[in-house]
Amino acid sequence: MRRPRGPGTGDRGPVEASSARGIQVFYDGACALCASTRTWAKERDVSGRLQFVNFRDAGVGALPVPRAQLEREMWVRRADGTLRAGFDGTCAVLSALPGWRWLGAVIGTPPLRWLGIVIYRIVARHRAKL
Repeated sequence: MRRPRGPGTGDRGPVEASSARGIQVFYDGACALCASTRTWAKERDVSGRLQFVNFRDAGVGALPVPRAQLEREMWVRRADGTLRAGFDGTCAVLSALPGWRWLGAVIGTPPLRWLGIVIYRIVARHRAKL
């Protein structure tokens, strides 16, 4: 069962095993940087392929990974059920956005991928201060 969460947020209720629309993005709704990144992606998701799930929402239900992992980095579940975390999840989100697919493909290949992983970890560790 899906139901909107909050006025105009686009967040969803109970988590389904997979999303026929594309990918589920598990993000930290208590993090200002995470929420603004969600807003940025949602504005560009003209085909509606992204389903944002605030893992802190009480009505979310079963999560794909332990909560401690969700607190460290963003997780994405693609339509085929595969999970991606952190920088790889960022690449998956970009790849779902028209006009941004090229960037997801470019930064997802070495050596940019290696640099992206390091930058993502630093930002994720200090996101509360940003």
